[in-house]
Amino acid sequence: MAHLLLRRSLSYSTSAADMVVSSIRLLSATNPTKSAPTPTPLHPVCHNPDPVAAHPPPPPPTTTLLSLADRLRGVFLQKPPGRAALHRALSSTGLDALSPEVLSDVVSRGNLSGSATVGLFDWAISSAKLPPSVQTCNIVIRALGRRKFFTFVEPAVEVMRKNGILPDLITLQIIMDTLVAARQVNKAVQLLQSDQLGIGIEQTCHRKEAFSALIECLCRRSHVGVASSLIQAAHGQPFVLDKQVYNDVLGGWARFGRVDKLEHFWAMMLEDGLVPDDVSHCHLIEALGRAGRGGTQGV
Repeated sequence: MAHLLLRRSLSYSTSAADMVVSSIRLLSATNPTKSAPTPTPLHPVCHNPDPVAAHPPPPPPTTTLLSLADRLRGVFLQKPPGRAALHRALSSTGLDALSPEVLSDVVSRGNLSGSATVGLFDWAISSAKLPPSVQTCNIVIRALGRRKFFTFVEPAVEVMRKNGILPDLITLQIIMDTLVAARQVNKAVQLLQSDQLGIGIEQTCHRKEAFSALIECLCRRSHVGVASSLIQAAHGQPFVLDKQVYNDVLGGWARFGRVDKLEHFWAMMLEDGLVPDDVSHCHLIEALGRAGRGGTQGV
């Protein structure tokens, strides 16, 4: 029995020794000085981070809270002294005021004065790389007229001329319409006859087109009596009245039910060799209808 136990003990010792030898051989086959490769990070690691670059400063509150138009209008609250200071302050905003959307928002809303509107207009044109179109300039002219800043219309037109932008027929029509709407009819008529604003009617548009625009404004604003007098006197002008002018005055009298006035200009229309069209007959029907209901007299 003792021999059996001794034999088993020797076999166990041999097996243990073999395991130790195998472990030593395995360890010797591996380079213990070589460390396992470091896994590549998913994102590059900055060993010396710049706190300023890592966290950019937030935009100023005015950039996020105020619209582009409000930022431009806000410059005038600072009241920069002089034209040069105003232009520097406006340029510091980095905005393009000649964008039709921005320009319309700035001058048509808010509480800019007439002087501030012209100052903004002057800066926008003088700082632009390319001169704006006359359509863009008409946005400012229309805004001045709507706010009844008539005394600042001439300086705005002067800014246009100084930068080589000639007013067109639409510019003239806007100015005349705003004057008529403000019941300054005589100024509107004098504007056409004497060109007080120096627009240069003969150069910018034909006098016939300017005359037609004035008649349309007068009739649409219920000043058909003045329009009729101008048409009566226009027979001495070097241009011939067209059908549109007659239809405008026919429509003006039709709204008051003045069939007698309508018949008078209908006859003048035929004398000038013009044939009444569908619009003319519609005005005649309107006048007859209003006269049947006791239309207003004495315009």
